[in-house]
Amino acid sequence: MTHSVMQHYDTLPYHSDPLAYTHPSRIATIGTLFGVNPPDVRTARILELACGDGRNLTAIASSLPNAQCVGIDLSNKHIEIGQQRLQQFGLNNIRLIQQDIKDFQVEAGSFDYIIVHGLYSWVAAEVRARVLTICQHALSEHGMAYISYNTLPGSHLRHTIRDLIQFYTRPVNDTTQQIAILRQTLHLLLQASSASQDAHSQLLASELQLFSQLSDSYLFHEFLELDNHAFYFHEFVETVQRYGLNYVGDIYLHSMLPNQLPEAAVQAVQQLSRDILYQEQQLDILRNRRFRHTLLCRQTVKLNRTLTPEQIKGLAIASSLSAKTDNPTQFSNAQGTIDTRHGFIQTALTLLQQNWPKAIPFNQVVELTRQAYPESNADDIEHLASTLLRAYTAGLIEANVLASGFVVTVSDAPKVLPLAREEAKIARQVTNLRCELVNIENVIAHKLLPHLTGERTRAQLLDLVHEWLQQGEIQLNFQSPDGTQAQIQLNVQQQRDILKTILDEALYLIAKAALLIE
Repeated sequence: MTHSVMQHYDTLPYHSDPLAYTHPSRIATIGTLFGVNPPDVRTARILELACGDGRNLTAIASSLPNAQCVGIDLSNKHIEIGQQRLQQFGLNNIRLIQQDIKDFQVEAGSFDYIIVHGLYSWVAAEVRARVLTICQHALSEHGMAYISYNTLPGSHLRHTIRDLIQFYTRPVNDTTQQIAILRQTLHLLLQASSASQDAHSQLLASELQLFSQLSDSYLFHEFLELDNHAFYFHEFVETVQRYGLNYVGDIYLHSMLPNQLPEAAVQAVQQLSRDILYQEQQLDILRNRRFRHTLLCRQTVKLNRTLTPEQIKGLAIASSLSAKTDNPTQFSNAQGTIDTRHGFIQTALTLLQQNWPKAIPFNQVVELTRQAYPESNADDIEHLASTLLRAYTAGLIEANVLASGFVVTVSDAPKVLPLAREEAKIARQVTNLRCELVNIENVIAHKLLPHLTGERTRAQLLDLVHEWLQQGEIQLNFQSPDGTQAQIQLNVQQQRDILKTILDEALYLIAKAALLIE
């Protein structure tokens, strides 16, 4: 069984990306709010089980240079790819180990944060038990574990699709042929469901449309591996309790609350809920939730479920909420809208938006806001904390135990995160300090990244870009009135004037991508 799984992952390596929501600072934030008192993330000992090629853990290690990171994966191919990357990037606070989780031995209390993403639902019961045993044994006194898994009732539809695909691929053993049948089945199902207008068909079509865009390796491991299990939330919690672990919360705090439900539904949930576990199970059913990001701690830790504005004052805040042009009292982003007529709060939200995506400590937000809004008083600070808590619990802003380690203003000698500099040499997608994968579409910005070591001034960078132009590595194209691209003759000073504007724009984009460090 283990050998078969390893063969599949070696044949079809599972491409992994940085996952910002698994970052220990995000885990620690929820733990802090609920009274876990988790270990200092900056010097933490971090373990990732089923780390794949280590790209997620590499991003974490890069963002936390004083932390110690260990990744375990079954696949030789995954670890080989990851170790090659580590040699290229020169990180020395991370180790990647090829090993079966069932054979992995750890000392008691040896890790502060354990990350288990994309594993629990895709392994047999004995491996799931081993994962929980590792968490039970290896977590430090106030350590926390992150475990993701497929959730019911939302996973029922995907499992129906999986059953159908497994039925059609039964006679075939060749992986390439299996994937061909899988894709053909998904295509035909998408055609059939898209042609119908009933609710079930439309839901099925939306799922199938998503799958049509995913890689062969993802589809194979999702639909054709032997194990793929989904659990009701209460089942998972009852299981982890048998291992001396306790449910802390979800990495997405707003998902724990009855946000964006009709008032009648909210009242029904509250009337039927005995405690937070009952409430969240009801919400999963009402929302048809299919995936969870669950955080755990030891049962010896006493949790506090009361959220107060005072807690926000100890966190760093990041917000993209911006005032609507037609209604300056409303601040909105893709997640929703918050309304405030309070001048101090409006000023603070505007300041945060200008610094997005940087997370700024609450006290610093207050200080900067006071400078721009000097007629403030102590009550204004309390109102701000209450508003930010309300926005955070609604999923409109971000809060973190750590302030951002990047800058959003461009210095005279800009410096990019070393990991991103190396990645830019081989790809357009690079990892930022938010542990996100960002696509650098601007040609000049991408070409600049490896050169932003903090040793070149902006004047020297302009010389470099001008050199690229002279050598034909880049071109200055201008759009004519009829929409066609054309080149025109410019003298050296005209070229440099235009290139300076282009350079400034590229550096601004790099800064806003959370890639610049001091």
